[in-house]
Amino acid sequence: MVIDYAVSIFFCMRAPLQTNYMALAKLGPQLERVAGQKRFTAIYVGSAAAATIFSLALNGGKPSLGSSGALFGLAAALWRYQAVHSALLPAEAAESLQVAGKRAMQVAGAYHLLLWSRLDICAHVGGVLGGGALAALLGPAFKLEKVPGTGLAGWPRALLKLPFGIGAGGDSGSAAGGMLFRDCPWWRVFADPEPRGSIPFPQLGPAHNVTAAAAAAAVECRRVTRH
Repeated sequence: MVIDYAVSIFFCMRAPLQTNYMALAKLGPQLERVAGQKRFTAIYVGSAAAATIFSLALNGGKPSLGSSGALFGLAAALWRYQAVHSALLPAEAAESLQVAGKRAMQVAGAYHLLLWSRLDICAHVGGVLGGGALAALLGPAFKLEKVPGTGLAGWPRALLKLPFGIGAGGDSGSAAGGMLFRDCPWWRVFADPEPRGSIPFPQLGPAHNVTAAAAAAAVECRRVTRH
């Protein structure tokens, strides 16, 4: 009897556990790529803690097991990253990102409607709030900044760099337009120490990056269009 009960629990929980594993395998690498390992760990642990607190406080004492609350925190952090930085994308890419976001919301809505009675909704809400809040505090929050020494005043410095190949690293090509990305989160301890020439958008593709030059052009295009 004990064995039958244990087997029934295993098969009952197997599908949710598999779903959680697949979600973590998809969301985890994306968030780690945009936020870095340190921020990813903080957001995951913080989302799990927030989900647990909300479940204990609001779920009516019902038993709950799983990591779905923490996964919704990762999803919220990715959503915030998209929302904050979508203005840096060209119009076509921003539209594709918006479509992908709507599809994700539809899938999440259908998932909750179909399995409402079996889900710990309070944990999911806690995870979303915790992940979103931590992402707002820790970042990343990239802003465009002008590269020192660019423009007419910086031509002697640029001329000296050419023969020696200084600045030939991976981000230098993006800096050719005179712009770089600076990470400026509210909690500066977690900020990237160095500016970068491109930022990732894994939601648009595993290797999709947007250069600072392209982002500056997109921002200028929107500014001109508004006026």
